[in-house]
Amino acid sequence: WKQITNMSSSTIFTACGPPPTLPHTSLVGNQFRIGSRLKYSCIQGYEMTSSVDTQVECTEDGSWTSTALVCQGR
Repeated sequence: WKQITNMSSSTIFTACGPPPTLPHTSLVGNQFRIGSRLKYSCIQGYEMTSSVDTQVECTEDGSWTSTALVCQGR
């Protein structure tokens, strides 16, 4: 992640670090700036166990939102 400290000593994040690694998934997207969205999908031979949001977003505090995506073998 990248941060900038302004004159009032508060931290302003401009990007997130690497997104969470989820088992048996691939990730589409490579932008880590604030507001960027990445999409997970299950790799071949695996499928989603429930209908969940598969995207994560880089938030203003420099962290990624979470997803409950679980990929299970067929």
